[in-house]
This record gives sequence, structure tokens and C-alpha cells, in this order.
Amino acid sequence: MRIAFASIPDPDDISAWSGTIYHMYHGLKDHGVEVIKVGPLTSRVEQLARLKSGYYQAIRGLRFDRFREPAVLRDLARQISAQLRGSQVQAVISPSSLPLAYLGDEVPKMVWTDATFGGMQDFYPEFSNLARECERKGNIAERRSLGSCAAAIYSSDWAADSARDLYDVPADKLLVVPFGPNIECLLDESGARRMVAAKPMATCDLLFLGVDWERKGGPLAFQLAEELNRRGVPTRLLVAGCEPPIHPLPSWVETHGFISKRTEDGRRRLIDLLLHAHFLVLPSQADCTPCVFSEASAYALPVLTTAVGGIPSVVRDGVNGRTFPLDTEAQVYAEVVSSLFADPRRYRAMALASYEEYRTRLNWPTAIAHVVERLELVIAAR
Repeated sequence: MRIAFASIPDPDDISAWSGTIYHMYHGLKDHGVEVIKVGPLTSRVEQLARLKSGYYQAIRGLRFDRFREPAVLRDLARQISAQLRGSQVQAVISPSSLPLAYLGDEVPKMVWTDATFGGMQDFYPEFSNLARECERKGNIAERRSLGSCAAAIYSSDWAADSARDLYDVPADKLLVVPFGPNIECLLDESGARRMVAAKPMATCDLLFLGVDWERKGGPLAFQLAEELNRRGVPTRLLVAGCEPPIHPLPSWVETHGFISKRTEDGRRRLIDLLLHAHFLVLPSQADCTPCVFSEASAYALPVLTTAVGGIPSVVRDGVNGRTFPLDTEAQVYAEVVSSLFADPRRYRAMALASYEEYRTRLNWPTAIAHVVERLELVIAAR
């Protein structure tokens, strides 16, 4: 099988999209697929669209995403076509619908991503307060892309449902394939059991791992740690990815700042945090399918999060963690944590169930196998 992987960011950049694009691209190659890299993609007319975005922001107080501009998307499509001329690829796959919107259908096209444009509107801050022109052009581009794709693969049921409901994508073109972890898993099954059995239970370590303190639910994570300490459960909040806007910080908060996956040292520090924490706490206000949930499962770390966006497709309530309604208060989280932490047998069972979710479902080889299977069907049907 010979395919093209078309991406706006460089597929070899492990920091792009938290490493997801890198692992998609290299996972396909590791599976034995011959992959032609098309990217990074930059548009020659993007600067003009950037001026329009600046006008909307400065003059009208509205957002305009320059990558929804048809002239930019047509330019991306021309670049892809030029690079693929004579390549004899059998299909094109992209981690975004945007490069495919105006690309011809000489070969089948397939998107594998985490959300639709319509699903993100008024969900993420950067997709809120959009100019009407941006809304219109964004939806046109999404409909063009999905309408011309032979298959649309999403990382959650939430995203797939929005493709069906908002853009009339037929069910037989849709597939849900969660992403794997974007750091190396150093544990096998026996190693996970030994690690969980040996983990100290004197202090409850809550790990908050995210770059956006507000959207990822940092204030609630802080309140949870505060409530657990108030109840007499010795608790530390480990914060990585950002700095809490709290001054002064209590002694039970430990900050690690932003940790880059670009370096071996950064990846090692992230793994150490996942190994030593007892829960990943990420009560997101808005999220698609953060790769950190798969990373937590890879290190037998139960997750405490919200049932918003695509999260329930990754964190199964009561299996590899708990998902709560968006308006749940810290006291409710604290009841769950204190109950689990007081019963090491129950806690360890959930930790091992988390690893089992990684081993059977939330890993890149399994994800890639499902995607390649769909690619084979799409190519055979051509």
C-alpha cells in the first residue's frame, strides 16, 4: 500500500498537536505502509488572510481563522497535487479536513482527526465569537472536505456524531478510532502490576497535566486537592504544563512548568510524573480527546475528568477513571477520591483496569491497524 500523508504541521515534529500527528505518520510507516510525506504546508496567500483576521480582531472584536479562507485552502490543495504528481499513491490521508477541502478526487481521500468545525463552534474559546464570514466559510470547507472523503475517522463518538448530524456524513463512511499515547510506554503487563502494587499510599498525589489552566479545569483540580487536605487525606497537587495563577501557592502544590516532548529529558520527566501520581485530574470545561488520557492509562493511572466533548470515548466511567457532569463540585470529586484511596484494593483494581484499556484499546498499533483496514477497503472499492 502506498499512500500520502498530508499535514499542515510537519509530521516529523513531535511537538505538533502534542505529538499526535507524529505518531499517526510514523505509526503508519511502522505498520508497513509506504507513506509519502506531504508537509509542512504553508500557503503563499496566507499573509493576506492573516490581515483579514487582524482586521476582524482589531476593528470588530471578532475572530477569523485564516485557514478557513478558500484561497488559502485552494493553495494548500495545489501544493498537495503538485507534490503527488507521478507518485502513484493509492490514497491520501490527513489529520485535518482543511488540506482536503479543495483537493481533487483522483485518489480516495480520508481524514483522521478529533473534531469537526461545527462541533468546535462555541465549544473552545478560539472557536467562539467567530465572524459570520468565518462561520460560513468554515462550514463550507468542512462540508466540501467530508463530502468528498471516502472515509472520515474520528477519535470519539462525539466527533463522529457531529459529522453525521451537522454535515450529513453517512454512517458507513464514519469510524471511531481513539488515539494512543504520545509518549513511550515503558510498562508491560507484569511491570504494571508490580508498579501498582508497590505504589506508596501515604499521600494522594493528584497530577494536573495541561497547558491551559482554565479550560482544562485547573481551578477545580486545586479545589479538589484543598478539599481532600481539609478532610484529613494528605494530598499533593502536581501541576505540569502551566503555572497556576495562585499567589502564594500552598505548600501542597508542586509546580513543574511546561515540559517539552521534544527532548529525552522532557519525556522522562513526564513519564516520572505519570508513574508516581495516583490520579490524573483534568476536569476540562471543553475538550475533544486529549492524548494525556491514553498516556495516563499507559501508566496505570486512573483519570478524574468531565463528561464533555469526546472524553467519554476515551475515559470509560468506572473503568479507567471517573467522568463527572460539567457542573460537579469539588466535594463530589473528593468523595470519590477519598473512598478509592481509603480502599487500596479498589484503587489498584481501577489502576490495572486503566492499563488494560491502554493495552487493548488506547494504543497506536491498535489504532493504526483499524485505520489501515479502512484504507484497504477504500482502496479496493475505488
